[in-house]
Amino acid sequence: MRRTVVIVAIFLGVAAGALGQGVPKALDAPDLWGKSYWTPGGPYRAGHVYEVKVTVENRGHATAYGTARRGYVVDWSLGTVIASFPAAPHTLPVPYRWVEAMLLQGGRVTPTVDLRPGEAKEYTVKIKLPQDLKPGKYWLQVTVDPFNRVAEPQPHPNGEHDNISNIDIEVVR
Repeated sequence: MRRTVVIVAIFLGVAAGALGQGVPKALDAPDLWGKSYWTPGGPYRAGHVYEVKVTVENRGHATAYGTARRGYVVDWSLGTVIASFPAAPHTLPVPYRWVEAMLLQGGRVTPTVDLRPGEAKEYTVKIKLPQDLKPGKYWLQVTVDPFNRVAEPQPHPNGEHDNISNIDIEVVR
């Protein structure tokens, strides 16, 4: 008897969703993305500090909560491989030495603000490259909401798939 009730409840939930009742639609969700980025022109040097900027925009139809409500942060990390979906938070190595896909010192943007639909906010931070970074090509990675605290249901329009961007940089001696 219990199985029948569960099946009926699931069926009724699906039917209500199909009729647009009781189940939130993807279009009622926020959709965060990094609208634009600014980094200083290279070359980059190990151990140096650089000011970087990202503009985060909510292209969705609901408010994306900032850190005051345990919402999104923005991470600046560094790697030799392009970062891709799914987004993941990176960690700051201690001691501060080069590690693949590391969070850069100064690279976690917090606090962040609530963004209503259509709103954008520019965040500026100063990141430090590790002193032991060897010359070569790297990817400076910007991840909006790496902890996935803001639910961005599919297929709106890109959901979580547009939360990561990669900027190629050259590190010299």
